[in-house]
Amino acid sequence: MSKVRIGIFGVRRGSSVVRYCRTQPDAQLVAICDNGRYITSPDSVI
Repeated sequence: MSKVRIGIFGVRRGSSVVRYCRTQPDAQLVAICDNGRYITSPDSVI
């Protein structure tokens, strides 16, 4: 089965999608876009 590739626009509202990508084997987070000054995330999330 191929993975669904997901990009996030806005980390604050998209945080639930990030959590989904961490728990589902068929989802792959491939891009994050946010206009915030700092975005911190452990490497295991991205």
